[in-house]
Amino acid sequence: MSSVLDNKGQYPVEYLLTQAEFRAIAHGFSVFHKYASQGIVAHDSTFRAIACEGSVLLSADYGKLIKPPINGVFMPDKETVRIMSSISGADDVRVRQDAAGCTFCGEHVRATVPWQPLESSCGITLSKMDQLGTTLMGLDHRVLKKFLGKRSGAVELGIYGDQLEQIGVSRNEVYTFTAGMAEQLAQRTPDHVFKSQHAFRFLGGKPTIELGKVRDAWVVKVTSSLDIQVQFTVIEQLSAVSQ
Repeated sequence: MSSVLDNKGQYPVEYLLTQAEFRAIAHGFSVFHKYASQGIVAHDSTFRAIACEGSVLLSADYGKLIKPPINGVFMPDKETVRIMSSISGADDVRVRQDAAGCTFCGEHVRATVPWQPLESSCGITLSKMDQLGTTLMGLDHRVLKKFLGKRSGAVELGIYGDQLEQIGVSRNEVYTFTAGMAEQLAQRTPDHVFKSQHAFRFLGGKPTIELGKVRDAWVVKVTSSLDIQVQFTVIEQLSAVSQ
């Protein structure tokens, strides 16, 4: 990203995004919008939102891809997300942030997202999560996505001790995260079973999955690749399933 106008933090602000930078932001807006988030708060190029009546926190870190940092509160709607997907070409995308919104202007198409400056009181902070068990890493997201199919919005998580071991779409369709443990766990009953409706709806490359608690609430944290150099994280408060 290159700056067209240096105005010491005042607005309007104009800058250029490469096509790769713009596509990453457009993709992010699309994913955030699918979670029905009310507004995307960008602070130093980290985009966050609260969604699903407060049970889900979304975060996308663009810090490694886009510099200098982007700030503000963005409120993309379905139509704007659709128009942004039509912006393409070889030239950079010009961005202007002012009272009218944040306008992305390509070679043939322009899209304006409702936007306002970020006030210090508008930031979204992450509550401390006390991790339980070990982080699940090295998972093949393509295999997991194929297993979940269209049911990723209604899965159950099996916890043994403090370790997340299984994800299921029905009583008879269960995926065991640790290789070689499926047969052994088939003879056991999970200590806890929780329902997840949101954390696995988006699953990009190189996912990591963490189980934890925020105060007394059980949560699952799923982080995966949204785009080149951009990590997308979903933290969801879980609801218990009676066994």
